[in-house]
Amino acid sequence: METIFDHNVTPEEYFELNRNISRETYLRLITQKDAYVHLAYLYHMRGKKRKAKQYIEKTKDCNLINSFWRTVNHP
Repeated sequence: METIFDHNVTPEEYFELNRNISRETYLRLITQKDAYVHLAYLYHMRGKKRKAKQYIEKTKDCNLINSFWRTVNHP
């Protein structure tokens, strides 16, 4: 399964995405769909919107995709 740990997430980025969840707990509980969402947020935080778009679209969930863009574009 592809996760943020395959993309050199920094401790600061990980904290921003997951707060108080340990890496072991994250890997045990995460689904691939949720991992794609986290990858989209990671790349959006890094300013790589095209890459974020690629990952959020991998979810194939229109509601989730719309929610992601509403969240990241909300002032």
